[in-house]
Amino acid sequence: MMSVLNTLGSGGLVTVFLFTGLALGFAWALDLPQRARVWIIGIAVASLPLSQFLPAGNPFREQIAQSLGALLVGAVFISPILVYAVVIRKLRRRAEPPPPPPRQGLGLIEEDAALNADMHAKLVAMNLELGPYEKVVFSLVHRDSRGEIEGALRVIIVLGRAEFTTFWVEPEARGKGIGGILIRAAENEARMRGATVAVLDTFSWQNAMPFYEKAGFRRAYTRAFPAGPEQYFYEKEL
Repeated sequence: MMSVLNTLGSGGLVTVFLFTGLALGFAWALDLPQRARVWIIGIAVASLPLSQFLPAGNPFREQIAQSLGALLVGAVFISPILVYAVVIRKLRRRAEPPPPPPRQGLGLIEEDAALNADMHAKLVAMNLELGPYEKVVFSLVHRDSRGEIEGALRVIIVLGRAEFTTFWVEPEARGKGIGGILIRAAENEARMRGATVAVLDTFSWQNAMPFYEKAGFRRAYTRAFPAGPEQYFYEKEL
């Protein structure tokens, strides 16, 4: 171990680079994960500062020469193994069957976020082209003294109707009037952007009906679900 430290500390920079290159070559040939390659580079980089702490001398230079010679001889014997690993890797990749194409006809997609985003973008583009469609989206936030968001409300305005969609106040920040501040600010901002009515909805288990009714919203209709809960739809003239 001390011999290796002496070699590295006495100017064995070429040794470090050769070891690193050889190790990275094996990592690439054997298709090792990216984490292994990062470790190899990290060890090499960590070895370089040793030259600042261990003195260089003639015995150390001799050790460098011996180490380089041994490394070059070892590389000659190891190179065929490395080439063999590269060939095996390429043959294995060629042997892997390509992924099957999607089946024609009806299909089921569980994780559909990307699909929904693509379809929604196409639908919005069609609406902008065919009709008097205009969509405005913005969010209002309320921050605490540290700058952390403790409440937020997202608003979507379409054709003069402002829909209050995602509305959230952190549990520890509730009871401070933050919800009312966000609602009033959203109404004012939507009004300035041309909205004449605001709408929102809530579920029966959320127990938010008194809050919205106190803010001036009127229950327009109720939707009952077969499982039992209800969804309440509110609106308010702006």
